[in-house]
Amino acid sequence: MKKILETLEQTQKANIRNVIFVRSKDTFWVSFIETLKKQFSKSFVQQEYYQKNQLNKLLGDEVDLVILDFRLDIDINLLSICSGSIPGNGCIVIRINHPCEYSDNFSKRFFLTLKKFKFNFLDLFEQKYQYFNISKNNVYPRNLSNPVISQNECFQAKTEEQLYMVKQVIKVYEGRSKRPLIVTASRGRGKSTGLALAAFYLMSNHKVNIIVTSPHKNNVVAVFNKLAELFRECFNWKFEFQNSSIQYMSPEDAVKYNIRPCLLFVDEAASIPIEILKELALSFNRVVFSSTVHGYEGTGRGFEIKFKKFMKIKFPNCNFFELHEPIRWSTDDPLESWLDELLLVNDISPSNMIGTFNKKFLKVDNNYLSNNENILKQVFTLLVDSHYQTQPSDLKQLLNKGNLVVFLVMEGDTLLGCALVEKEYNFSKEDSLNIFRGRKRTKGNLLQQSLSVYCNQFDLLLNNFGRIMRIAVLNNRRQEKIGSGLINQIRKWATINAIDIVGTSFGIDSELLNFWFSNNYKPVKLGIHKDASSGLYSIVMLDSKIKRYDEFERLFDLFNYSFVNSLSSTYKNEPIDYLYTILLNIKLPFESFPDENTYIKKYLNGQMHYEFVEFILKQWLIKVIYQKKASLENCSILILKIIQSKDWTICAKKNNLNGRRETEKFLKQKISILLNQKN
Repeated sequence: MKKILETLEQTQKANIRNVIFVRSKDTFWVSFIETLKKQFSKSFVQQEYYQKNQLNKLLGDEVDLVILDFRLDIDINLLSICSGSIPGNGCIVIRINHPCEYSDNFSKRFFLTLKKFKFNFLDLFEQKYQYFNISKNNVYPRNLSNPVISQNECFQAKTEEQLYMVKQVIKVYEGRSKRPLIVTASRGRGKSTGLALAAFYLMSNHKVNIIVTSPHKNNVVAVFNKLAELFRECFNWKFEFQNSSIQYMSPEDAVKYNIRPCLLFVDEAASIPIEILKELALSFNRVVFSSTVHGYEGTGRGFEIKFKKFMKIKFPNCNFFELHEPIRWSTDDPLESWLDELLLVNDISPSNMIGTFNKKFLKVDNNYLSNNENILKQVFTLLVDSHYQTQPSDLKQLLNKGNLVVFLVMEGDTLLGCALVEKEYNFSKEDSLNIFRGRKRTKGNLLQQSLSVYCNQFDLLLNNFGRIMRIAVLNNRRQEKIGSGLINQIRKWATINAIDIVGTSFGIDSELLNFWFSNNYKPVKLGIHKDASSGLYSIVMLDSKIKRYDEFERLFDLFNYSFVNSLSSTYKNEPIDYLYTILLNIKLPFESFPDENTYIKKYLNGQMHYEFVEFILKQWLIKVIYQKKASLENCSILILKIIQSKDWTICAKKNNLNGRRETEKFLKQKISILLNQKN
């Protein structure tokens, strides 16, 4: 025990994070942990204190000691998030079994990568001890973070990068409006402290109202802790100084906030749904977004992929800055290096090389990936780069899930695209009855169980499903039908393996919808609640080319009816672009109203009120869109008013018009254009 405490003292002086792996009996473990708690009296976290749905609350927080028990299972999400909450003098203690007691591929990777790093292992069963002696192996230089770059209290930056960030944040307020700043970094780079330093300067020199928002209050504890230190006050979620103020608000409340002048800080932005981020960007003239990317939490890439693209289009003068140098711990910190290698974080940019080899399609399993590091790196890197949210546990699932089939498209040694398909085999008749009656819900088989209950189709539980979990193609090779080629390979596999239904589920947007519709997939279910991570409704689509299930058309018809009838209620406030895309591709669920043209012309001539012909116009417009006779430009206001039943005031505002009279005149013009096209 004395030797361990001496080692901890050495690592604390070197500003690196210590990791201790322990294999022991319960009596020693309890005693050992109590000793460590006294050593790290400031703060500690034990595994049982945080449920899985609370993990993101640790983002932005800081603790000195983390205690984990991985004997039954290596919870890589928990380890990843906790690691970013530990400063350079902190420690993670992990209780483990002997490596040979873990049989899955990810655990093998876990222990294999550990061999390359000098961590502390304490095995009381085999009387083995391995200590990392700082005095003999001082290969981790103390970070430049300890000296303060500037002595000005407003710029207590610890690195040149952080000082530059502070000045850029100040510029957002002092410079021209509508020039947002996006700051990104891996964990421990000091972005939250940078926000606090900038806020303190602005409040000391300007009359400003600053709003700080994040997914959870805990995410910005570091910001308000630093402010309390600068203002020499007790911790609070609101500070007032002279004529200025800064306070925390939830993202939903921040959207509604309209007091000016105002500056908005959005911290851990990658964990906020993109639709809310867009609203915040459009609602405030001066905004700073900061977020963790390329980190172990797996939340950053969607932010990088979709939100940055949106900001570049909407705000051409938007500025981007990334912090690289760690502040919370030393450069070359062994824990960061190990997790980077374990989770393939360093391999974040897929190849952009244009090859000259012939494309080759492969079907592989987890064992193949586990034994081919180069292919594994390319697959996981591509998945991270292409999808909104990828977590460390996705790598674990990729290596461990027994019913997972992986399809690859290779060009020489370069991966061009991949697809992950989960096999969902049919249930027994007894289990099917219990699931259908709501008495049982089994883990997995998400598509099968969801559709059976939603469509009220018992026999769906007796069919074999293939669920496409992920599909991704290199960004610079996306116009070569590689994704379609993968879908064709999945169809062949489904036929050979007696898979009755192949489907997929994703957060709905127009680009993805167009891809799946172009590959003969049809929608069968659209969610009624938005996904918490993406802020989008989830849609389920099935491959209409695979027709082993007799009631296929019935499922599609059920969707068509329910979707059309929900457009003026559940989906009343949804963007019209993806609603238009669905309407383009669904079969008209009802016949035309008799003499519909006569009634529509009477409305256009002022002989009938809008309210009397609204239901006729709705059926007519849906039919015209499905017949590909109405462009989005010509029917956008028609979708707003006729299909979504928006108020005249909203329709006017959306189209820069004044009042109902002018808006209705514009509406009639668009109806007339489509009516003439039809005839």
